[in-house]
Amino acid sequence: MRNSFETLPLDWWAHLSIEALSRQLEDEDGRSWLLGQPISWAAACLRPPTEEASLPGTDSQHPGMDANLVVSIRHHFVNLENEKGEGSPHLLDLIESIEGLEQGRAVKCGRTHPAVSWLVRPLDEWGKLDLTPKGFSCDEMVQARLDIRASGFHSGLLESTQSKLP
Repeated sequence: MRNSFETLPLDWWAHLSIEALSRQLEDEDGRSWLLGQPISWAAACLRPPTEEASLPGTDSQHPGMDANLVVSIRHHFVNLENEKGEGSPHLLDLIESIEGLEQGRAVKCGRTHPAVSWLVRPLDEWGKLDLTPKGFSCDEMVQARLDIRASGFHSGLLESTQSKLP
């Protein structure tokens, strides 16, 4: 399973992204794999609940992001900001976007795309997004989600059942 995501289009497996990310966090090999893979976790995980999967031959739906997953990522990667690997910026964009929403902070520029944090905000907050400077390296998957104005915000997003570590 660890290498299969690399070759499939993101939209085909996004409905499995929450479970896949959770499972990779369970052991050291999975966590090492996460740090090494430049997977657009924000584009995969920050989708509306019930969004239809675009995997041919399936009628699956995305479950919507789970705030407990952010707590789990922070637990397993205590110093993620200092971790080396192509996967670190993607994981940081995912968790910092949600933490910013939880804490009521303004949207900040992401590492993989300047507007990645908008993917977790309610659509009525978006306004017109013209935030991609020319020549700026951007995560194409995030840009595609922004282009279709697909927010992953939902009412249960901020309802974590786990305790946050101090």
